[in-house]
Amino acid sequence: MYNNYETTGYTLENASKTSKDILSKHLIATELKRNVDQFIKIAVVGIGQAGGRIADEFAAYGVPTVVFNSSESDMKSLEYVHKKVFTPAMDADNYVIEGFQGAAKQRNLGKVFFEENRGQYVKHLNTEAFQDAQFVWICASLGGGTGSGAVIQTAELVLKIRAKYRYENYGKRIANSVGLIVVIPDEAGIEFKKNTVEAVAEINRLLYESGEDSIGSVLYVDNDHFNHSNAFADYSKNIDDKTDASKLSNAYVATLLMELNSLTALESNSTLDFNEFVTILGTPGHLYLQRSLQNNEFANELRDLVSMKDIASQANLQSISKKYAEEFVKIEGILNNNDPFINEKQRLGKSLMLGVLYPKDITENEIRKYVEELKAILPHSTAHVALSQISNNAQTGITTFAAYVTSDLPSRLNTILQDYEAEVEIANAREQERLAAIEAQKSKFANFASSSDNNFNFKPDITTDFSDLELEVNEGPRRRPSGSRPERPGRRRITDIELDNL
Repeated sequence: MYNNYETTGYTLENASKTSKDILSKHLIATELKRNVDQFIKIAVVGIGQAGGRIADEFAAYGVPTVVFNSSESDMKSLEYVHKKVFTPAMDADNYVIEGFQGAAKQRNLGKVFFEENRGQYVKHLNTEAFQDAQFVWICASLGGGTGSGAVIQTAELVLKIRAKYRYENYGKRIANSVGLIVVIPDEAGIEFKKNTVEAVAEINRLLYESGEDSIGSVLYVDNDHFNHSNAFADYSKNIDDKTDASKLSNAYVATLLMELNSLTALESNSTLDFNEFVTILGTPGHLYLQRSLQNNEFANELRDLVSMKDIASQANLQSISKKYAEEFVKIEGILNNNDPFINEKQRLGKSLMLGVLYPKDITENEIRKYVEELKAILPHSTAHVALSQISNNAQTGITTFAAYVTSDLPSRLNTILQDYEAEVEIANAREQERLAAIEAQKSKFANFASSSDNNFNFKPDITTDFSDLELEVNEGPRRRPSGSRPERPGRRRITDIELDNL
C-alpha cells in the first residue's frame, strides 16, 4: 500500500478540496517523501451513510477502504472508496427483497442485515488489507439504523479475522488494534437518542468487558458541536461552494488522524515507532484529538530566547512554555468539545501522544520544556512524544498535535442520555394516561349498556335474504411444493461465504 509515495494519496493529488484546505502543510514536506514507508498501515471500514462518507475521505489519501450499506443510493456519492458492498434485506430463500432498502433508523434492522449478509462482510474483510493492517478503523453513525446496528458485529468480526490471521502467521495475537469512529447525530428525535444510548452501551461493553477481544479507542464526532464550531464558521465564510462545508467534519476526521500517522515518518531524535502509535490508539477508552497549526507568536518568543543565551532566559522559557501549553489545551475542540482537555476535573488520561513540529531556527531544548508543561497539564499512565524539526520554509511556527485517551465520554452523550431518560418518562406517563382514558370510556359505556332505562329496540331497515350473495372462499396462502423453485425475474442471488473456524 505505502510502497510508492506518489500512489498513496499523500501527494494530495486525489484528496478532496476540503481536505486540502485544512491539511497541515508538513504533509507535503520532503522529509515525509524520504520516509513514507514509516507510515503505519491502516485500513478503514464504513458502515451506513455516515460511515461511508468518512471512509471516502480516508480513501482519498490512499487508505484501503470498504463500505457496507443496505441502501445502494447512499453509496452513489462516494468518490474514492475502493469497494462498495450492498447489504440488502433478504427473503427466506436468500434472495434480495427488491424495493426494500435502508434500515429506516431502526438498529434492529441493521443487526438483521448484518446477519443476512454476514458472508459478504467476511468476503471483503478477510483480505490482506484488513488482516495485515497495523490498525483498522470502523466508522458509523450512532443514531442511524444500518451503521448503528451493525458496528459492534462488524468490530467483533474484524477482531476475529485479525486474531486468526496473526496467530496463524506470527504465532501470537495482536490486541486492541481495531478502533471505532462514531458520529453523534445532531437530530433531536427520541428514536435517534434511543439508538445512540443503545449503541454507546454496546460500545462500552466491547471496550471494558471483552478481555483480550476488546477494541481499542473510540473517537466520537459530534455533529451538533461541529456545526456551531469556529472551525466550521471560519471555513464556511471563506468559500463559495457550500458542498465543501457539508463535507468538512468528515474531512477533519481523516485529516487529523493522517496527520498523527505522519508523526511516525518524520525525521527526529524522538520519532514515534509503529508499536508506540498502535499502543496509544489501541488503548481501550475514548479518544480526543487536539491540534494547533503554525503558532507563529509562540515561535517568535522562542526565537528571542534563543538569541538571549543567558540565565534569565531559562526562567523565561519555563514561563513561556507553560503559557502556551495552557493555551493549547483550551483550544476549542474540532470534532467534539474535548472535555478532558478543557476541563481539569476530567483529565483522567490513560494514554497521551504528543507531536510537536518546529522550524529549523529553533532548537529541541526549547521544545522539550514545552512538552514537559503539556505532560504536566494532561495526566496520563503512558505517554509517547514525537519532536520533529521541519527544515522547509513552510514551517514557520510551532505546530502541536495531541491524542488523549481517557475514560470520560463526551459531555453531549451524557446530555443525550439524560434527555432520553426524561423523554421516556414523559412518554410512559402519557401512555398511562391514554390507557386510563380508555378504561374510563369502557367503564362508562359498560354502565350505560347495563342500565334498564337504556334498553332500546333498534330495527335497521336491511334485508336478511342472502340467497343471491356469492362468497369466494379463500383457502389462505398457497405454499410452494417441496423441492420446487419458481423463476424470479429481476431478483439477484447473494451467496453466503463462510470463514472456516472463525
